[in-house]
Amino acid sequence: MLAAFDVCADLVTQMVPYCQRTLAEFGGDQTATAKAVFQGLLNKRWCTAEQNQWIMRKTVQQLGWVVQESDLAFEHCFTVGGRPAEGAQLSHKELASYHV
Repeated sequence: MLAAFDVCADLVTQMVPYCQRTLAEFGGDQTATAKAVFQGLLNKRWCTAEQNQWIMRKTVQQLGWVVQESDLAFEHCFTVGGRPAEGAQLSHKELASYHV
């Protein structure tokens, strides 16, 4: 468990400067940047979805960004090709519109 924490903590230290560099790509929109980076972490599958969520919450906290907790929720994230991310919890409306 400690090894997993160390990996996650290390990723936070890497995500802070990455988010700062990526912010310009999203016109300074902190929420859009955080969502995109979170999506990228989920797609990499280096960690569990829950660990990625923790990583992004800590990253946003260290950056001092104002991002709503709900913006880093699984239901807002999808993998490449429109497939739900591991651990995603979709609403009935989203499930109805989801195509494999």
